[in-house]
Amino acid sequence: MILDKIENTHLYSGLSKRIETALKYLNETNFKELGNGTYDVVKGEIFAIVNRYDTIHESEEKLEAHKKYIDVQFVYEGNEMLGYLTKTDQVVFRDYDEEEDYELYNGKKNMIEFNQGMFAVFFPDDLHAPGIHIETSTRVTKIVVKVLI
Repeated sequence: MILDKIENTHLYSGLSKRIETALKYLNETNFKELGNGTYDVVKGEIFAIVNRYDTIHESEEKLEAHKKYIDVQFVYEGNEMLGYLTKTDQVVFRDYDEEEDYELYNGKKNMIEFNQGMFAVFFPDDLHAPGIHIETSTRVTKIVVKVLI
């Protein structure tokens, strides 16, 4: 997992061409102009999901993992808590859904504040539980860029 401020994306340009493209998209796109939905960045390889939502209580969110895509998540507006954990021997809550590319896990989460202007990169062994409220539910605008592995 990588967690940093959006102004530091240049530090990660050498990870892969696709991740570099995703980070460039996050830096150059005006998300105020985009409604909720899915947007192609590079057809068949990279797409972005713009989502506005209210954060939820930690007990309502399971840890998730992906096999086909790396998640690059960016908090455009708002603040939330982010649960995370390295995948080891956690108990599967919901088996892998190949079409939707996710599986869910039970387990204790390490928590960190994921604030406006921050981004995170989640690789397949990075379990993550986003969208958790800090003290009370708040509105968040988040962009998740899915990068084909």
